[in-house]
Amino acid sequence: MKAGAALGVAFDGDADRAIFASGSGRLVDGDGVLLVVGRYLKSAGKLKGNVIVGTTMANLGLERALEKSGLKLTRTAVGDRYVLEEMLRSGRTWAANSRDTF
Repeated sequence: MKAGAALGVAFDGDADRAIFASGSGRLVDGDGVLLVVGRYLKSAGKLKGNVIVGTTMANLGLERALEKSGLKLTRTAVGDRYVLEEMLRSGRTWAANSRDTF
């Protein structure tokens, strides 16, 4: 917050997971990232079928917010493997584990 940045991003040790913070310092979890990026990709015409892949751990509030934005959430079992399998099977372009985005 001292830097006056609009967004903060921190990565884990091998940089395969990230956590985000808003300009006010509020942490944004994976569900929040799914929503914001999903809305952006839809507006840019880059979200195939307006469907996002998430896990059973995704918050019901996320699903409702996505629906209000004209988006749908497809759920998988928890784990990167299951999310990736669904992405490959369905050709979806945006997915995340509840806490990990990719």
